[in-house]
Amino acid sequence: MADSSQPLLSPREDQNQNDEQLQLLTRSITNNSFASSFVADADDIPPINGVRDFFTEFGKESIKLWYLAGPAIFTTICQYSLGAITQVFSGHVGTLELAAVSVENSVIAGFSFGLMVAGSLEIWYFMALILFAGYLKNAEIAVDSLSICMNILGWTVMVALGMNAAISVRVSNELGAAHPRTAKFSLVVAIISSFIIGLILAAILLIFRDTYPSLFSNSSQVQELVKELTPLLAFCIVIDNVQPVLSGDLVWNDIRDYPADFDPLLDSL
Repeated sequence: MADSSQPLLSPREDQNQNDEQLQLLTRSITNNSFASSFVADADDIPPINGVRDFFTEFGKESIKLWYLAGPAIFTTICQYSLGAITQVFSGHVGTLELAAVSVENSVIAGFSFGLMVAGSLEIWYFMALILFAGYLKNAEIAVDSLSICMNILGWTVMVALGMNAAISVRVSNELGAAHPRTAKFSLVVAIISSFIIGLILAAILLIFRDTYPSLFSNSSQVQELVKELTPLLAFCIVIDNVQPVLSGDLVWNDIRDYPADFDPLLDSL
């Protein structure tokens, strides 16, 4: 009779069972509340069914995007130009002076900047190129020419970084307002805009490839080598203008984590 008075479960087993039931209940409530709370708002853009609808919404979204991207691009270009303009003037002093300033801007300052922004690899590959150029046969001319190309590429990358900041804000705001279709379309607009800007900048360099190197150096050898590197520089500008927009983890994670019925045109992208 003494055994019949004892509980079927020990206190520890009973506590573990209660904890498991509580976790299952909490998970169920969280999933149900998330699915019910994130419903596309009526103010979200309608499905895009044709080219006309695409360009109409593209124009509206471009205005909103550039309202944020304009100041961001202006700020990043001004900050980068502090060292870049110094490098431009040093090229008219001499090739050795240009090489020295290039090492300071791209290697020393670049190493510190990469640590500060926690972008080891995206910043340091500029530094690595300058370092490797120093071991070439004619190191002084090679460093000068490559630093000029990196200087121009850096200016164009500042445009893409400003666009990256703008699209992060746009996607976050639209998802917070329960506009999933608008959030994804804003990313499409940012990618297309950055790609077009890259094409325009690359075309300008290719058109003026015979004249623009003289703005950075008085040396004919440096100018000729920069002219030879211009096609590769133009290709890098197009790629690097799109890559920072696509590399934003916030953008892709936000779009991926929220369920929505995106229209076929955007899903194909």
